[in-house]
Amino acid sequence: MNEILAVVGSITGAVRLQKDLNRKGYLKVYAVNTPTCLNSGGCSYSLKFSEDIKQAFFGAANRRRIKIRGLYKIVKDLVEKGIEWNQ
Repeated sequence: MNEILAVVGSITGAVRLQKDLNRKGYLKVYAVNTPTCLNSGGCSYSLKFSEDIKQAFFGAANRRRIKIRGLYKIVKDLVEKGIEWNQ
């Protein structure tokens, strides 16, 4: 299964989403610095997680009202933009 990198902006938002998903049993969710090539300025943080928990991620983000700045599919150590936002 591919992994997703979701750019959320602040470290606070990233950590809150990570903790929410961890509490629901999704333990392989990581708050990471957004790669420079994806960052549109300033410091930003992302969550890295398996594609199969995408719906749980969107549910947690909606409950927390955290804006998602970008969603990327990680493919064999490359990042590909343009995956669907099926919320």
